[in-house]
Amino acid sequence: MNKQELIEMVKNAEVAAQEGINLILRYKDEDSDYQRGQRNAYREVATWIEEFDEQPKVPVPQFVAKWIEQCKEKATLADCLDGYYEISNGEVVSSEDFQNWVVDNENDELTAKAWMFGYEVEKEPLYQIQFPGTSWGAYLTKADNGDLVIFQNTTSGSAFTESEIKAIDERYWTFAVPVEEDK
Repeated sequence: MNKQELIEMVKNAEVAAQEGINLILRYKDEDSDYQRGQRNAYREVATWIEEFDEQPKVPVPQFVAKWIEQCKEKATLADCLDGYYEISNGEVVSSEDFQNWVVDNENDELTAKAWMFGYEVEKEPLYQIQFPGTSWGAYLTKADNGDLVIFQNTTSGSAFTESEIKAIDERYWTFAVPVEEDK
């Protein structure tokens, strides 16, 4: 149940309490203190719920978001935090990237919050691959057909994430230059 569903449930209970008061008034000249108290309590609770702040979504890297979603389908939070789980045929599913991220950065609490309250995928920094040694610069660029080409005498090239650069060739990471974001 989310916050909005809870608000609706309490407001419906308030309406039901008011209908009880109306029914009593039809047969008597006054409503009961109990009925008024019940209606007012529901109103007060609805106000409290509306004012209650929901937990903010936690920012996580893309590979963490992918691991959490995979775990939610077939594993428990405890298994997710371990970085591996066993499926019914005995096969073990794991994420070495996630295990390293949790252990190296002590991100188990962050992962638990992302599991429970939701998350937003962090925007990965973008880089251009700039080769040194030319007056105008030479950049690695991805052509429309997907081929990688080096353009010289230009001021910029295609933007890549760190993982994309390393997937092309780990040695290109040496020439990676952060792309400045437009604001």
